[in-house]
Amino acid sequence: MNPHHLSAKPHRDTLLYATSLTAELKKQAASFTVRLNFLGLSHLDADEVPFFTPLRAGDEVFVREVCLCLDHIPVVSARSVCLPHDTYWRQTLDCGVQSLGGRLFGGSMDHLQRSPFAFTDLPPEHRLVAGFATTNRPSRRSVFSAEDGDLLLIECFLPELKRYYA
Repeated sequence: MNPHHLSAKPHRDTLLYATSLTAELKKQAASFTVRLNFLGLSHLDADEVPFFTPLRAGDEVFVREVCLCLDHIPVVSARSVCLPHDTYWRQTLDCGVQSLGGRLFGGSMDHLQRSPFAFTDLPPEHRLVAGFATTNRPSRRSVFSAEDGDLLLIECFLPELKRYYA
C-alpha cells in the first residue's frame, strides 16, 4: 500500500503514523469508545503467518478483536494476536473495553519494543473489513516484543474515519 493513500485530506498522515491511534482519536471532538468483538482462542489467518514462524494458517492463537469508535461509530477495526501459551500478552489483551493503546503507551510498559509499521490494503472479505466496506481498506501492522513473546497488532482504517479526519 502506498502510505499516502490516506493523505488525500489533511491530518490523515498524522493518524497513519501515530504511535497510538487511541491517543490521536481521543483528540477529536467526539466520544471515544472501544467495542470488544472477540477475546479468546481462534485461528491464525494466512496473512498473519509470516509474523509467527513456524505456525501455519489455522493453527490456534489467542486473539482480541475490537473496533475503535468515535461517537459510537467504528472508525478503526483492530486484531491483536499472540501465541496461546503467552501469559504476558494474554493478560495484557484481557482488558475488556479499555483500549490496548492506553495500556501499551500509558507509561507502565516502557520496556516494549515495536517494529516499524508495515502497510497494506485489506480486501473487503478480510475479517477486519467485512461488514464495513466493499472496497480494499488501508491498514497497518506492527509487532510488539516483550517478555520473550510477540504481539501482532493489525489496525484497519474504516470508511467512517473520513467523517473525523477532513
